[in-house]
Amino acid sequence: MPYDVFISHSSKDRLTANAVCNRLESAGIRCWIAPRDIIPGEGWSEAIMRGIDAAKVLVLVFSENANTSAHVRREVAHACDHEITVIPMRIRDVTPKKGLKYYLDELHWLDALTPPMEGHLETLTTRVKNILNGEQNAEARPLLDKSVAPSKPSKPPLSLPLKLGILAGALAFMTVAADVILWLESNSSEKAHAPAQVASPDNKVPSVPSLVTLSDGVQVKLGDQQTLLRDQDLGLRDIAGKGVAVIENEPSKVRVLLQAMNETYLVTGTDFQHLTSASKVLGAGDHGEFDNAGAGVASIIRLDNHLYAFYEGRDNEGDLPENGQAAFKGMYCGIGLAESTNDGTTWTKKGEIIRSAKPKDWSDWSGQSIRGVGTPSALIDATNTYVYLYYVEFSGLKNGIQGICLARAPLSKGAPLPDNWQKFYLDAFSEPGLGGKETPVIDGSAVKAGAMYPHATFSKSLNKYILTFNFNRVAEARQEMALGKSGIYIAFSDDGIHWSTPVQLISTYSQRVLGLSIAIEPTLVLDNPESLTGWLLYAYTPKYTSNASIPGVALHLAGRRIEFTKKP
Repeated sequence: MPYDVFISHSSKDRLTANAVCNRLESAGIRCWIAPRDIIPGEGWSEAIMRGIDAAKVLVLVFSENANTSAHVRREVAHACDHEITVIPMRIRDVTPKKGLKYYLDELHWLDALTPPMEGHLETLTTRVKNILNGEQNAEARPLLDKSVAPSKPSKPPLSLPLKLGILAGALAFMTVAADVILWLESNSSEKAHAPAQVASPDNKVPSVPSLVTLSDGVQVKLGDQQTLLRDQDLGLRDIAGKGVAVIENEPSKVRVLLQAMNETYLVTGTDFQHLTSASKVLGAGDHGEFDNAGAGVASIIRLDNHLYAFYEGRDNEGDLPENGQAAFKGMYCGIGLAESTNDGTTWTKKGEIIRSAKPKDWSDWSGQSIRGVGTPSALIDATNTYVYLYYVEFSGLKNGIQGICLARAPLSKGAPLPDNWQKFYLDAFSEPGLGGKETPVIDGSAVKAGAMYPHATFSKSLNKYILTFNFNRVAEARQEMALGKSGIYIAFSDDGIHWSTPVQLISTYSQRVLGLSIAIEPTLVLDNPESLTGWLLYAYTPKYTSNASIPGVALHLAGRRIEFTKKP
């Protein structure tokens, strides 16, 4: 796709570059920035050249880091050779070295060394817009201060047919905790990490069938995998471990909630390929509460101009077992509800709504170190009568194997508050949401695989409920047998209760095991309620790590375009 601006920077200046990118994209200016826009599997140099060639303007974030970067020098040279406007933004009082001096001597600069930075950012945005509109001579361009600028070369002026640009830019408001920023800066390296990809043990993107046929002859086509948010983008780590909860999905505006490091963030952008800002909106509860160790929103519904978010609350207080495979302490999970009256900007917790029938007690059970219920996915049913909530019973319902269960709350009672829920049990909604028994609606016992991470939606065009989820076969995750049944699956339903035989879309490991390539929490997001196209989003890593001290890559957000075709 075409871009307006290529942002050239040293990875050590990533925070500043991301700030520039965020501001430009908030004004509708399409930016290409590494590593975000590198296609999985694409060579680094090839991707950079492709990005520059697709842009009309190159913005250079110039500092002592960029001054000594061979990568930056090559990017500027390539832009100049292809007559792309170069806008140098100086964020440090540094004179260009020879390699860059040759290209930058004939350009005009604007310093971004002193506050207020907001004004610089606005000037940059205006200047880029003028250039894109062919108005680059609309205002006089101040030259770089000669007291710090490189002297003019003794040779004749360069004859490079460059378009002149001007710059002003700097840091934008970034709502990232100081410790995260320090971590990012201290762990930066001159060359950014190579693009990540969903990988099998040999680190290659798993193949998917060109076309999958589902019940009633409906066919599904998946596109190539794309990286939408890399580990550490927007200051986030362990991204989308509870899927993606969509608030708004319009042609030029996307707003979602997703989990990062056991907290929930509001993430916004122009589309799923250009997510540009993140701010925390929901965190762990107090000591003794069911969500004392984390609150990860997985789903949202809109009801009477209010938003209701369904989240997995985590409790790790007490003497809980360790999960040696994934290197984290055991936890007991429950499902909570949060409400927003300002379209998702702030949230108020309303309490726990779904709790497992099995108590927080490991003494009589030797299965997984995670117990309780979690990964909720909610929707309003097709008859506009109930809120349906799909969730996982982690404690295991049959031979210790997890199942996907269902509860509902009648809309006649108003908001889906804690006392309004009934669990589906023995073909009826007859058990209370808090501690009642349940019967799974998706059971993986026949294939000896746990059914996990459900995300449900309703397609008006297909007149079907659609459920995407993972099957996880533990023996495969332990690599005791070849990868086969584990992966991302899809199923259809006419009533939201009884489901067709699940069909595998992507073969992938589906359990958090250190060093393993995994893809989990698949979320289907249709382009609009009537559309047959959309995104299949999921959290993935080519080499799982639960924290920054373990070599590997934390979960980040990937996606594939998806298209449904109805039978003739």
